[in-house]
Amino acid sequence: MLEHLDIRNCPNLTQSIDLTGCLNIKEVYASGTNISAVNLASGGNLTTLDLPSSVTNLILVNQPLLTKFTMPSYASIKSLR
Repeated sequence: MLEHLDIRNCPNLTQSIDLTGCLNIKEVYASGTNISAVNLASGGNLTTLDLPSSVTNLILVNQPLLTKFTMPSYASIKSLR
């Protein structure tokens, strides 16, 4: 049922975000946090993904509707799928 996740500007948020069970998620806003990973469902309705440069692991599989992806730096990425 979750469609929008807005956790922007929570600098103490450092763990990974697991959204693998959220097939209806459309927008994820996480800039201003220190999250380490984002795990999304395989396929879905994701259109907007706004991430901080602290992300080290990113899993994006079958997200054909993704049109807006924002991440200031990719230097921390160690695992991308």
